[in-house]
Amino acid sequence: MIRQIERGELTLPEFQRGYVWNRQQVSKLVTSLYRKHPTGHLLVWKTNDPTNLRGAHTGDNHQTSVLIDGQQRLTSLYVLFNDEAPAFYEGEKLHRGLWFNIVTETFSWYQKTKMQGQPEWIDVHKFLSDGGLNGLLERSKDKSDEKDLYVQNINRLNRLDQIKDHSYTVDQLSGDEFSMEKVVEVFNMVNSAGTELTRMDLAMAHL
Repeated sequence: MIRQIERGELTLPEFQRGYVWNRQQVSKLVTSLYRKHPTGHLLVWKTNDPTNLRGAHTGDNHQTSVLIDGQQRLTSLYVLFNDEAPAFYEGEKLHRGLWFNIVTETFSWYQKTKMQGQPEWIDVHKFLSDGGLNGLLERSKDKSDEKDLYVQNINRLNRLDQIKDHSYTVDQLSGDEFSMEKVVEVFNMVNSAGTELTRMDLAMAHL
């Protein structure tokens, strides 16, 4: 899904609110992926007649993939992997600087006095984007103490590396029966624990 966002093949509808997750929610998501706990499905609308969208869009046979549910998770992971916002991003704050302690298996946001020069702390973005486990071992080949520490915790590092290979199950809406109004209705049902879109939100979606 991250590659689809990079290629502009997965977009957001304008009625979606912007990115609102805080640091705790991001770290909980990454912790769940590391521990291989369920993190939900994604919901995508396939349509030949898209309304206003955020981000570029392309698709086979003029069909567009619109992300209906999963924005917060995918935006968080996009920033974690790429260290930048996706094209459809709207929000007040991106969260960068998540680190992982390979001894305690905990994730925490960067604190210089706590983490600088401590080999048990791994910059998650750098690790995932710069060769993963193999890249880390290569960079530490001339530092025997660090390499020994990494080899001792190789199973944990391998599990961290596997985060980038996580594949979400995608539920798909498609067909002529799914108008924008119907999609908004499904969106509200999926997000029933939160605040439903108002009539003004719905009106803006149609506009």
